[in-house]
Amino acid sequence: MTSVIFRTILSTKQMVRPLYTYKGTLEDVQLEKGLLVTYSQEEAKLNLAYEGNYSSMMTPMMTVRDSVWLRAGNDGNIVYYDKVDDDSEDEYGHAYIIERLRIDSTTSEIVAQERIYTLDDKPMQHIVRHYSNFTFDQVERLVYDYPEGFKTVANADLESQEEKDLIKAGDRVPEFDLVDTDGNAYSEETIRGKKAVFVFSFIGCGGCELARKHLAKAGFYFDEDYVALYVNPMNTAKQIANYHENKPWPFKLAATDYDFSASFGVSSYPTFITVDESGTVEEVIEGYDEDDFMDYFEGKGGISSGAH
Repeated sequence: MTSVIFRTILSTKQMVRPLYTYKGTLEDVQLEKGLLVTYSQEEAKLNLAYEGNYSSMMTPMMTVRDSVWLRAGNDGNIVYYDKVDDDSEDEYGHAYIIERLRIDSTTSEIVAQERIYTLDDKPMQHIVRHYSNFTFDQVERLVYDYPEGFKTVANADLESQEEKDLIKAGDRVPEFDLVDTDGNAYSEETIRGKKAVFVFSFIGCGGCELARKHLAKAGFYFDEDYVALYVNPMNTAKQIANYHENKPWPFKLAATDYDFSASFGVSSYPTFITVDESGTVEEVIEGYDEDDFMDYFEGKGGISSGAH
């Protein structure tokens, strides 16, 4: 029987979660966490029962055959085909999701699959899976190139970390140690006596980037009595520094690990946490809402002249 080998080239600027089986085991590539999660056989059976995992397990050819795709345009030799996956409205607004295939017309190979999600015409998520190095032969498993710095973790251990509730107003800030990309060290002791704002973020998080651009456009800066820390548990310090070069962001940049986020109970991004001078949490904001976003920063700093 002939099957398709495909190699998915992953980038930390993409959110991609290939999920696949191999001889009864299950592996879940969680790019946003920099993890390769392994499952027991019982856990695999439960996870594979969810329909949401179906598309992530498909090879490019399976994806083509799975649906009726309508030609939507082209970009040079690359022809793209779309299908509407969701067009609905609820209390959150009008959700519109399209799946897109990009096919090289000169080789008839699928080069990419995309998922584009908007809410009330505002971009919320854009997932891209790139395919390359097609060959046709019998193979035992799929092969992936993982970004640098990936860790392997058992799903049971990951779930135990995620069980911790998100820190809330009135809680004490947990003990921590981190070093920013400039070499400055911080801990719960060094920030005492000043107010602190943590933003939990990672490269490839759509809401995180919208928040960054919003602050940049506003020209916001923190007052001197604030320690403002961008903490990223999913990317390396080098990746963080390179990504934010020439991108305004009024936070000191620091690479942490997933345990750091878990100690604060953070499992969604972006999350903003304000801590007072005594080390007590004052405010916690999850996600990015354009309409109310700047309300969180009121009284914490100012606006640079010339901002627009």
